[in-house]
Amino acid sequence: DFSGNLAVVHTRPGYAGGLASDIDARSLPTIIGTIAGDDTVLIIMAEDTNRQSLIDDLATVIPAIKSVML
Repeated sequence: DFSGNLAVVHTRPGYAGGLASDIDARSLPTIIGTIAGDDTVLIIMAEDTNRQSLIDDLATVIPAIKSVML
């Protein structure tokens, strides 16, 4: 789900922290950073990033995301 420059990714319980860490470790140009709960990751998008660019970058970390988001 998206709202402005924020994206929310829902995970299985307990998976959000590891996923957020993997996303942050990639230093993707479309992402400023992440905040993780138990089953939710909040992604803060870089200025002037569009949704498709974010999805394309996230696909390097979560290959199946394109089939869910497109």
